[in-house]
Amino acid sequence: MDYCKKNIKILTVLLYIIMLFPFTYIYANSEDEAYQLGYKNGWVDGIKKAEIDYLYGNNKNYIRVMPNSTEIIEMYNLKIKSNQYRSNFISGYKSGFKEGYNMAYENPSDDRKTSNFLEELGYTMGKLQGYIDFHKGESNKWTRNIPTTSDIMNMFNLMEESKDYKSNFISTFSIKYKEGYEHAYRLAKYEPYKATLNKGAEDGKMFGKILGSNYGKLDYYSGNTNHWERHIPSDNEIISMFLLNNDNTDYISSFIASFKSDYRNSYEEAYRKANVEYNTFLFEKGYSNGKNIGLAKGEYLAKIDLTSGNNNNSSKLNLSDKDIINEYELHKENNRYNEGFISGYREGLKIGYNSLYEDLKYRTFINKNITQIIPKSGGEIKSGDNDFSIKIDKGVFYNEVVVSIEKILITDKYIMPSKDRFIKASDCYDVKIISSSNSVNPKKLIKLSFEYYGSDNGGIYRYKNGQWEYVPSNIDSNSINTYINPDTLNNNNQIYAVFIDNKATNPNDIKGHWAKNEIITYLRRGIIGTYQDNSFKPDVPLTWGQAISYINKIYDKKLILNKSFDDPISYKDMENLMKLATENPEFSWNSVAEKIKWDKDKLSSSYRSMDNYITRSETIYMFYYLNQ
Repeated sequence: MDYCKKNIKILTVLLYIIMLFPFTYIYANSEDEAYQLGYKNGWVDGIKKAEIDYLYGNNKNYIRVMPNSTEIIEMYNLKIKSNQYRSNFISGYKSGFKEGYNMAYENPSDDRKTSNFLEELGYTMGKLQGYIDFHKGESNKWTRNIPTTSDIMNMFNLMEESKDYKSNFISTFSIKYKEGYEHAYRLAKYEPYKATLNKGAEDGKMFGKILGSNYGKLDYYSGNTNHWERHIPSDNEIISMFLLNNDNTDYISSFIASFKSDYRNSYEEAYRKANVEYNTFLFEKGYSNGKNIGLAKGEYLAKIDLTSGNNNNSSKLNLSDKDIINEYELHKENNRYNEGFISGYREGLKIGYNSLYEDLKYRTFINKNITQIIPKSGGEIKSGDNDFSIKIDKGVFYNEVVVSIEKILITDKYIMPSKDRFIKASDCYDVKIISSSNSVNPKKLIKLSFEYYGSDNGGIYRYKNGQWEYVPSNIDSNSINTYINPDTLNNNNQIYAVFIDNKATNPNDIKGHWAKNEIITYLRRGIIGTYQDNSFKPDVPLTWGQAISYINKIYDKKLILNKSFDDPISYKDMENLMKLATENPEFSWNSVAEKIKWDKDKLSSSYRSMDNYITRSETIYMFYYLNQ
């Protein structure tokens, strides 16, 4: 029932508004008429929607309930109208809907808010009529179309109310109607003049700001003093420059005043800003250049220290300003540039040095240890730096094995070879193989490879008993390789590295010889030597003196020569010496001869007679085979 009463009130108000503002006389211009008609209909519809939202407790949101353009066209049969008419009607409708909705929602027509609603309604109706009267050419007379007392009483159902309430209601409505009417009338009257002044000020400000800024920068970069009046145009020049002759005087006056005011402000601001920007640019440019150069220098110094094995030493980075200026020839640069460069250089130097030093050191430690399971089908493992690898063929081990490679970063506890003779050509690597069995396939070897691009006198060395001993090595285009017996690494560890031997000899008479690798191994180990003509003579008989010398060196014995030094020694006599050297009475030369036959495809003359003489190459092979 309350909702019906409320609707009756709304309809009463709406009918009166329609009566009060007939839709046929507002403007002669049909486009303005469309806008005004749309505004009134939108205002009415907005009030309806607001009352419903307020009644049901919905949030205030006119956009949610306002019809869209298509719906407005359907509601008011605008399809038959022109496009411009429809556009103006819809624009007016939406503006009116918003104002009507907001007014009604904020001033709901209940008893508690009747006063606020009344004031808003009276003010809005007066405002609308004032705007209409001005544009119709009527005088400013608010009483012309105000509703009569009878109309107000009927509209708002005041017949049943007390005399005081009626009087207050009509008085309040009339006062607010008058306020709205006169405000709208005067606003419409002075709006064009105000718009002209505002437009002139706006345009003058825009152009004054542009020119003032340009001349401010120009004077600074031309070396002129800060003087804003130096280039400012006169009034006539402004009028001519911006084609103001045909405009009205109000616009011109406003334009010129605003132009001059903003010209000065922009000039001085641009002049000072240019000064700041230029000096900031110099400092920042110097800082950027200095930091980049400092970063590069810091990284360079870090690489040198790491390669040389030096500790992180930041104290070397504390250079004086004079040192930096001299090193980078900053004498002719601007002082601000120099300040920036030195500041950036010091920062970059420390960041570059410390960050790269720690980064490279981290990468070194993270790659220090590599462990991998190699199945019995074989596989390959590489060191963390990829400079060293181990390749195990299938069937070398009868079960899977664990292989580890540890890069030795500190070699102080190892006796390194003499720097006068040897050049270290790789890092040192500790290799270990752990298996569940002590059995291996003795017919297969494990391949060790180092990345290598050095000379032919480079070789792989194994650390054993406090010294580095050469192992037979082959050099190809990008690596140096050796093959080792798996027994030497099975459940054991060994250390390997590459050294270049500056005194290494490679006798010409062993090229292509079946015992070449073994002979070179013992030459590089310093156990044997060459003749004065740098030959080895691998196939000549070994002498007694040579046999005793070799055995004493290899087995750390003190055998005494009881034969003539240069007399050749037979297989039988060598066998007896080896029983003493190895302390094995069961030693047999025949086992060595068999190894030579099968591994080297070489038949020893001992098969014909043990009294024949053993050759130098057979002897060296025996030593290598027994002690590898």
